[in-house]
Amino acid sequence: MHRVFATLLTLLLLSGTVFSHLADISHLRLQVGRQQVGFRLTFNLLTLSRIVVIDGDHDQRITPQEIAKAMPRVAAYLKEKVLVNVNGTDADLGDFQRYECVWPHSDTEVVTDREASQRFIDFNFTRPWPAGVQEVWTGFQIFAEAGDQHTVQAVYQQEGQPDLPVDFSAAEPEYLYDTGWPSGPVASVALPAARSSGFAVAAILLALAGVVTGWLRWRRGGGATSSAS
Repeated sequence: MHRVFATLLTLLLLSGTVFSHLADISHLRLQVGRQQVGFRLTFNLLTLSRIVVIDGDHDQRITPQEIAKAMPRVAAYLKEKVLVNVNGTDADLGDFQRYECVWPHSDTEVVTDREASQRFIDFNFTRPWPAGVQEVWTGFQIFAEAGDQHTVQAVYQQEGQPDLPVDFSAAEPEYLYDTGWPSGPVASVALPAARSSGFAVAAILLALAGVVTGWLRWRRGGGATSSAS
């Protein structure tokens, strides 16, 4: 009986350790395009509550209205604390597109303190870069609020390349990603159309030349015979 109790106690302690560890993990999906970079940052409500006050009346219950009121402040915090540099030029996360609560019935459900670590919210930003993206440096300055044990698990996605996982932490808060794309302006998409129109003009000129050549041969041949008769 004592062994069974000890085993159950060990399992409970281990599960508590696992859940507390998961609560200290956030996520970033960084989509690198040729002329823009997209950021999707995902945090749970427990981490967000360390950044800004969400439970405004401190009743240990977070309502949808309290979330909606606090999220613009979170977006402003992220834009300030998540540093971005493109091609060696300081930038930021760019335009805040939207936030999204990623649990069912988020528009009506009240979240308790015990559930806060399991309720995640996405924040989407877009940073345009018309000159072309060659490299993206990202640095996190959130660990003073999120905690020294916090980790941001990131995935870099680029067309034609495998996904690249990168972990950010207080010990390693930054990373430089190289796209491998050449520097300089992005090639204009109108160039193939211009070439095709040039080929069309050349084809028309060749056809006209063929008609003229045929007419001259007719004049020298059949046309001259008709005149003689």
